[in-house]
Amino acid sequence: FSSRRRHTRFLPVSWARRCVQETAMQIISLGQGQGIRAEEAITQGLQSGAWVFLQNCHLARSWLKNLEKIVENLVSELNQDINPKFQLILSSLPCLLYTSDAADDLLC
Repeated sequence: FSSRRRHTRFLPVSWARRCVQETAMQIISLGQGQGIRAEEAITQGLQSGAWVFLQNCHLARSWLKNLEKIVENLVSELNQDINPKFQLILSSLPCLLYTSDAADDLLC
């Protein structure tokens, strides 16, 4: 018997790939210049039902206001033409960047 606990590391990309079996998923690692690509992926995913995984959101600090507006629009347009299979997944290192109500809406 060992007193050491085995620490497992949560890997969001691995988790998302296991969840998505029959649905397309686009993974975008945010950083310089990837905001436009992320917006295009979200727009396409809304129509096609693809999952959009935006990782490293902490690296796109200047683009987070745009993401906030996108999420606010999604929340306000829930009954419109959004494919029910669409998922928007965000990953980030822990930080103090997410303080808006839109981030709270994502958790509902």
